[in-house]
Amino acid sequence: MKGKIFLDTEFSRVSEPRVRPVCISFLDDGGEVTIWTHDTNYERVKDYILAHVDTHDFVAFSVEAEARFFRAIGIPDDVLLKITWVDLYLEWRMLLNNNDANIVTGK
Repeated sequence: MKGKIFLDTEFSRVSEPRVRPVCISFLDDGGEVTIWTHDTNYERVKDYILAHVDTHDFVAFSVEAEARFFRAIGIPDDVLLKITWVDLYLEWRMLLNNNDANIVTGK
């Protein structure tokens, strides 16, 4: 069974195609880690992400935003497509739209 990494990112320039990363927070089995990027600390974040792509699911409230952050720090698209994402906003919307039977059965 895969582990879970809960994450949240902050960035600026949201209306531009490529956002400007500010920070990222991860919560995993080892506790919470926050990394302030300030356009310079991308390698530490990239190393963490790449080390967990195959072993963990990435859980976020808005996966689109987190994926934009990942792209901005240079995570390749083929790696983004390998990540198993859990979008809590999407799950919540499905529950509101009475699609909870699909969530339970996995259909």
